[in-house]
Amino acid sequence: GAVIAAAGLFFLPLASTVILIMLFYFIAGIGQGAYSTATAAYPVDLAKSGQAGRAIGWSQAARQSALSFGPAIGGVLATFSDFSTVFIISALMAVVAASVSWLKLPDLRQQKPVAKIKYNFRDAISNPIILGCVVAAFSLQFSNSVFLSFIPLYARQLPIAIIGLVFTVQGLMNVVGRPLVGEFSAKISRRVLAISLGMVSGAAGMLVLSLSSSFEFLIGSAILIGFSTGIGIVLLLTIVAEQAPGEKRGFVIGFHNTAIYLGLGTGSAIEG
Repeated sequence: GAVIAAAGLFFLPLASTVILIMLFYFIAGIGQGAYSTATAAYPVDLAKSGQAGRAIGWSQAARQSALSFGPAIGGVLATFSDFSTVFIISALMAVVAASVSWLKLPDLRQQKPVAKIKYNFRDAISNPIILGCVVAAFSLQFSNSVFLSFIPLYARQLPIAIIGLVFTVQGLMNVVGRPLVGEFSAKISRRVLAISLGMVSGAAGMLVLSLSSSFEFLIGSAILIGFSTGIGIVLLLTIVAEQAPGEKRGFVIGFHNTAIYLGLGTGSAIEG
């Protein structure tokens, strides 16, 4: 997955038309879909009994902080170099990550054959808790996609490095929030209330964003939206992992991740 994503990123600087940009992003997206699901399920399989929330919290903090700090670092690189350099360095980082994973991460597959259980898409969505989590994840990311996709255009009067700083603030909120939520997820008795609080925070962040594109309003929006995803995604993914059969956990987490990226993708398209 990481290698395929790297290939798409590497060829992006060569794209001279919108069609080619879409094609190379499509390739990168296939790779991202592969490794995002695998790296979401892998820590849960490594976790000890009752520690799934902790594993999800820390791994999701790493994922989201990278998504937030990436634009910040890219903004600095683009300021002192050009956009081609940003994409090429991103591709090289993905290759390094793939190499380290291949060499260092243990193989968790069963050494002995295990009985396969029948569990498909219909079985997953027939579980109202899994279905509710998937719909919630889609809705949350559909809303948040405007922040991730359009901030550079909305605040184009600001320097690139400042826009990157806004993404950094959002990333810091995720870095702080996701591990904390993961650590205490098993002790949160009313998870629906906590998830709802996260969604309300995201809605407030979007409202603040609509008022002004000044630096202060952008920072306020970044804090609220970072808090929103920090709470919501970790709890939703933890619930999905707990509801899924052990042998099919990766499949159900993949279904959940599909909802996340479908929300980000369709949100950007429709809002655009």
